[in-house]
Amino acid sequence: MRDPRPIGELLQTLMDKYRLVDPDTWTRLRTEWDSMVGHPWSGRSVPFSLNNRELVVEAVSPAAVSMLRYGIGSLVERLAEELGPDVVTSVRVIPPHRR
Repeated sequence: MRDPRPIGELLQTLMDKYRLVDPDTWTRLRTEWDSMVGHPWSGRSVPFSLNNRELVVEAVSPAAVSMLRYGIGSLVERLAEELGPDVVTSVRVIPPHRR
């Protein structure tokens, strides 16, 4: 019989295996988004989801989608500086959802 493992270690193993985002990282993305990403993303987008290192960003208007797509490369670089190189490796911009 195996010795029990601490729950934190088990959760980290599962998060790594399934490439799940650390809850603290997601909270930081959501709460510090505008100051973290700067122009042109600030005020024009919000983080929507992060799965398998792909960040989905929701634009605040249909017109902002195309403009933001041109800046994806610099956004990935900026997020690598803020969060580490393997947290976000790609970004997809989506139009605003109807609420």
